[in-house]
Amino acid sequence: MDEEGRDRHSAADRVPPVRQVVSAENGGYAYAVAHGDMHVNQQSGPVYLLHEHRRPTAPEEGGPLERPGHLLDARSRVVGFTGRADELADVTAWRDADGPRVSALWVHGPGGQGKTRLAMECADRGLDDGWKVVTAVHGAGAVSTDHAGQDLGLRGARGLLLVVDYADRWPLTHLNWLLSNSLLHAEVPTRLLLLARSTAMWSPVRHSLEKAFHARTRSLALPPVRNGASQREEMFTAARDSFARRYGVSDPSAVPAPARIGDPEFGSVLTLHMAALVAVDAHVHGVRPPEDAVGLSTYLLDREREHWTRLYENAAAGLDYATAPGTMHRSVFTAALTGALPYSQGVTVADRLGFPDPHRLLADHSVCYPPAEPEKVLEPLYPDRFAEDLLAVALPGHGIPEHPPSPWGRHTVDLLVDTAAPRPAPDLSAARVDLPGGGGRARPVAPCRGPRRRPVGTRSRARDLRRRRVPRGAGAPGPLPGDAGVRRGMLPGPPPDRPGRRYRRAGQAHRG
Repeated sequence: MDEEGRDRHSAADRVPPVRQVVSAENGGYAYAVAHGDMHVNQQSGPVYLLHEHRRPTAPEEGGPLERPGHLLDARSRVVGFTGRADELADVTAWRDADGPRVSALWVHGPGGQGKTRLAMECADRGLDDGWKVVTAVHGAGAVSTDHAGQDLGLRGARGLLLVVDYADRWPLTHLNWLLSNSLLHAEVPTRLLLLARSTAMWSPVRHSLEKAFHARTRSLALPPVRNGASQREEMFTAARDSFARRYGVSDPSAVPAPARIGDPEFGSVLTLHMAALVAVDAHVHGVRPPEDAVGLSTYLLDREREHWTRLYENAAAGLDYATAPGTMHRSVFTAALTGALPYSQGVTVADRLGFPDPHRLLADHSVCYPPAEPEKVLEPLYPDRFAEDLLAVALPGHGIPEHPPSPWGRHTVDLLVDTAAPRPAPDLSAARVDLPGGGGRARPVAPCRGPRRRPVGTRSRARDLRRRRVPRGAGAPGPLPGDAGVRRGMLPGPPPDRPGRRYRRAGQAHRG
């Protein structure tokens, strides 16, 4: 053991054992981790959550969907893994390579290139091969919907594979806290698979990894799907057949691929999946699908608006829903910038934007976009690139006649930027924390000033908005205005006199 390791262990040995109890009262919720640490911000809860990777249940088949865009979310896994065989083999070889105990791979590429789906496939195969697979989800106040608890014990595992999505959106301080987690310091092969859109944050992260672990590090760029029709047609066909099963289409071969599938604009996995989804949906509804990528986004955005309109009209028949389509459009625009928020913060944001009944709006938004975490509201549109298309066409600077810029677009961004309100502190009056038996230890480490917080991805989305290009007229690209973004610090974090604290535990919360 090196000198740093001896110092760390000797310091831990000097901490008196503490027994804590984790419980939730009055319908509350508690989160605990076995065989790992939890870093907690005093104002907003866990800085990140660790989840054991589990395969999702297979999607149910059914008829035409009211808003098909959600099938594009990689987490739904409607489309089986296809393509990217070379990259999958590369990642698998990296995982299994001999060498240092800790190795990190930074996989990067533009939105829609298939990073998340590739990582999910690697995670599934890691389970098959005997690895303990854990995902790290960032976000102050993040809430786990898995009430079974998280036992991260490594006994019997071939090694640990930790998957970190949106790694370029984590503040470096938070990533460093993650790297200090005792889960990563067990004497087993440890692989960190970090997903990002660019390499902008890779240099400081690489330095932290090499300093903390003497880790082997490398990056892997996901290029566009190869130019030419053959591989793209293969990926289109796999996606089309998957969506056809979901829609109940008996003969998928009756749904042809776009004639321009070999064009550069069809170079991303997401665009090919969008083309397949739109082709199937248009086939079911008896309309002609668009042929270009802009038309695909426009088609799916129109289907979203149809859904909002249908719900609003059904209110006359007794449906508990009251938000007009134009108002829901602005709500979805807002959610794409803020990300999902705790209810109290969602009310603050809706009130700040001048919605007349924030509670009604949030309830109706959750009807359209059920939150992944029940305690939150303003669930954004997924996948990210689809949400970014919605943002782009609502702002001035494009010439898509079907979607003129919304008069409230720039004003909404300005309000979110310029009138930030303090984050309310969570009510922890009924919270108790317990780490039973087994020599468990708990210790508050020196307080550190909590970083200024913003909804997950806000700064990245601001950069994307500044760079995003949407067609003008017959397809000529044109950048959106440089100020069309949300600046840092939309929702400030804890004040300096109420810093966040890091709680580190070297023990177990319960025996698995």
